[in-house]
Amino acid sequence: MSKLKLIVKRLVQNSQELGSNDEHMLSRATFDVLYDGKTFSNCTVDLKQTIGAEYEKSPIEVFNLQGYDGANDWQKFCYNFDVFYRGLVGSNASVIRVGPGATVTMTNNVYEIQKIYEYEVDSKPGSAGW
Repeated sequence: MSKLKLIVKRLVQNSQELGSNDEHMLSRATFDVLYDGKTFSNCTVDLKQTIGAEYEKSPIEVFNLQGYDGANDWQKFCYNFDVFYRGLVGSNASVIRVGPGATVTMTNNVYEIQKIYEYEVDSKPGSAGW
C-alpha cells in the first residue's frame, strides 16, 4: 500500500458554465495529486448535488476526473471530496454557515482554499480502484 495525497486548491460552486440548472447544482474542484514521487497538477473533478435536497445529507455525485488516472481508491477519493465540499458551506462549515431549512441560491462562488487529504491506495499494477 502507498499513500496518495490530494491538495485541493479551488472550488467553483454552482457553476453556470458547467450547466447548473433548476434540478442540479454542478461544481468543479481543482487539485493536485502527489503519488509515488510524482505531482499531477491542476487536476479537476466535478461534483453534483440535487437542487432542493437536504444540503448536508443528500448524496454528492463525484465524476469527470481529469488530469490523473493512476492508482486510486475511488471510494476514499469521493469521500474526501464530500468532506471538502460540505466543509465549505453548511451549518458546520468553515466558510459560509447556512442552517437547516435555509433556502439560499448562490451561483458561481469561487473558493480559493487549500485542504490536504491523504489516504492509502493499492499500488499493484491494474489496481487503480476505479
